[in-house]
Amino acid sequence: MQKLMRRIITGNNKDGKAVFDIDEQVPITIMPENFPGFVLTELFYTEETPQTSQTTLKIRPYDIELPKGAFRFCICQIPPLSDLIEFAKKHNLPIPSDEEDYLLHKTQSIDYLYILQGEVVLRLDSGEEKLVKAGDFIVQRATVHGWNNLTTQPCIILCVMIGVDE
Repeated sequence: MQKLMRRIITGNNKDGKAVFDIDEQVPITIMPENFPGFVLTELFYTEETPQTSQTTLKIRPYDIELPKGAFRFCICQIPPLSDLIEFAKKHNLPIPSDEEDYLLHKTQSIDYLYILQGEVVLRLDSGEEKLVKAGDFIVQRATVHGWNNLTTQPCIILCVMIGVDE
């Protein structure tokens, strides 16, 4: 998934005719050095609320946290957990005693996720887990969670995230 993706956004001209407003390559948004193989490409982001037919793309530095009402559409590649743990050990990075808690995090958002490729274990801070595979759909409601890829292949997830109140 490390190739550039294309973003096409349509709109209407002053005569009310449909036009292509944007047609561009979208750079990879984040590839953190301490999480090799993790790739996130933000395809659309806006903080406009409510959204209308005139809603515009907002370009700004990536922040995992979303303001209330903000909308993010992205695609994410989750590398094998074993690769991340191996890298962390090699570089003396902190690892929880339970390695499967390594990627636990929380976003103040409701997330709609669709697994495009591969499989991954969705782990909650309660210790509950579900294996999700290509074709599965998840609604993540501002919970502490982690994505543990226990395979040897990346997992690709399509994500829609909307910032919400607690």
